[in-house]
Amino acid sequence: MNDILFPNLKFSFKAVPEYFKVFNTQVPLLYLFILAGIILGLVNLGLWSKRWYLDTKKAVRLGLITVIISFIAGRVGYVLLSKDFEGAIVGGEISFYIALIAGLIFIKFATIGSKNKFDDFCDCATISLCLGQIVAYGGFFFSRTMLGWYTHSLTRMMIPVNFVSDSETSYTLSNHMEELNGVKYIGVHPIFLYEMILSLVILLVLLSRSRKRGFPGELLYIYLILYSAGDFFIETYRMTPIILKNLDIDLTFIIAPVIFIIAGVILLVRGVLSKKRGIRKSIIRRRRKK
Repeated sequence: MNDILFPNLKFSFKAVPEYFKVFNTQVPLLYLFILAGIILGLVNLGLWSKRWYLDTKKAVRLGLITVIISFIAGRVGYVLLSKDFEGAIVGGEISFYIALIAGLIFIKFATIGSKNKFDDFCDCATISLCLGQIVAYGGFFFSRTMLGWYTHSLTRMMIPVNFVSDSETSYTLSNHMEELNGVKYIGVHPIFLYEMILSLVILLVLLSRSRKRGFPGELLYIYLILYSAGDFFIETYRMTPIILKNLDIDLTFIIAPVIFIIAGVILLVRGVLSKKRGIRKSIIRRRRKK
């Protein structure tokens, strides 16, 4: 009953647990992965802060406070906006975008007059965020959430129907149920896996670019561009999109392009200005040598 199958990839996982026990209390494994992602991210933040000569203790402390504030903002924002949106979301994209924006605003004010500059800190935090996301998204494998529509694609993931909530079991999906060994399964897109792959790709890009940053803050804008673009396409496979009732449109198709354009413009403008400053400095140095 708890098996998860990837038939096209020839993988099968038997009796995959959803919870673990702590003093006779069942705790979702998803929470454990999220906690592990946060801890790993903070440790990584401390290591990268040394590389860019930031105050490590203050950087880690600021990172922890930012995580708490972002989480609260994400949940409060979701609750306040849930009346205007349709779609069952488990820590969904609406919460993430609200949390991300709230975190950036808090960091901006918290770094005023501090040794840890906003741009440098955000570059460190962005790499740590990607690392934490990769770990945290793994927890959705055990919770069988963050799923997509029915599919026969290579990454098709088959889970027992009883793990799919009533809000997610649409008429379309109910017509594609398959019975294996007396258990009804549904083959769907593993959205959490796509998010993990996206975060891994972004992490590799950031790590390669970190050695030759054009300007402080560049990694943050690269992350925003790549994540919003990737999320835009992943959203087309999501089983429970975030629908704005009045406009009958998926909210991610509005937010992602806006973030992509804003981050892209900032990256382009600051990149050009950074190159001009570099040229001016090189000219001044040549004149001084003469």
